[in-house]
Amino acid sequence: MALGLNLVGAGLGQALTARGLALYLAVIVPGEPSLPIALLAVIIATGLAMLNIKANAKVTGAFLGLELMALAAMALLGFFHPHQPLAQIVLHPTVLAGNALKPASWRVIGLGTASAIFAYNGYGNAVSLGEELHQARSRIAAVVIISLLVAVVVEFTPVIAVLIGMKDPARVFAAAAPMPAFIAEASGPTFAKAISLGVAMAIFNALIAGALINARQLYATGRDQVWPALVSRAIERTHARFRSPWVATAIAGGISAAACFLKLETLIVLTANGVVVLYFGVCLAAIIGRLRGSTARGAYRMPLFPLTPVLAIIALCGVVWVDLQDLAVGLPSLVASLGVMLLFAAYYRFWL
Repeated sequence: MALGLNLVGAGLGQALTARGLALYLAVIVPGEPSLPIALLAVIIATGLAMLNIKANAKVTGAFLGLELMALAAMALLGFFHPHQPLAQIVLHPTVLAGNALKPASWRVIGLGTASAIFAYNGYGNAVSLGEELHQARSRIAAVVIISLLVAVVVEFTPVIAVLIGMKDPARVFAAAAPMPAFIAEASGPTFAKAISLGVAMAIFNALIAGALINARQLYATGRDQVWPALVSRAIERTHARFRSPWVATAIAGGISAAACFLKLETLIVLTANGVVVLYFGVCLAAIIGRLRGSTARGAYRMPLFPLTPVLAIIALCGVVWVDLQDLAVGLPSLVASLGVMLLFAAYYRFWL
């Protein structure tokens, strides 16, 4: 069931990332339709992911440097020109209704939390590259935790800075792309284009990383004979020169391209709640695995067990409860995740 959520969510997540890239490029080249840009970005990222893993590491590393510079500039803009008190933002969250701000309901906060969980998700994907890391068994836990800490700092800091620095929150929230709208408001259109280009590069970097990870996960299913023999043999093929899983990369890229045709709002909630359900399963697995002793041979042991998974389950239950109240988007996305889980459980039971 977790494999099913991962495989389906991978394509949706890539499509969502590509659509986000199109929003930032629209600031630089206004008027261009977002769907062709998103499709082109997915195709290029898929092509790059077919190269040698070391070449991809250099490309993503260079993009990461530009990403950090863009995010730092965004944070400085907000912190050096504060207009909104931090306590007001934290203690009295608001949402745009019409042309004015009103207090945010728990339903809105819960749906926003689901999307935020997806926004910070990805640090665990280092596991998918474990076979290409040195001493992965002993070092992978540190890689995952460091990746999480970096993600929290470099994403949370500029978001808080933008919220503090907004002169007119209602106008920024009403924009199709709020972050570029804030940058244009705080610094002018030229600087906004430069920062938007930096953020767009960062998003493209995430597309390349996603293509690498999704391909290796799909490749592993072929190697482990998850599918019928003919399909599995095709998926596990590697490139003679680059040693990359090129067939799995192409298939994963094709699924991501197809998902780009879904509505942006649909992609956001489907992807976010898929991650919520997956996190719930990870927490349960951590608790049950420790009690049964099936994780006893692991190189990493969770400190203060079971505090972290218990707190996470409580928080996730709150998100799920709010989703269940939202009949338009939240509930259907949870039902979709449940459907994927049941489909893959049936496949495991009756085929594997």
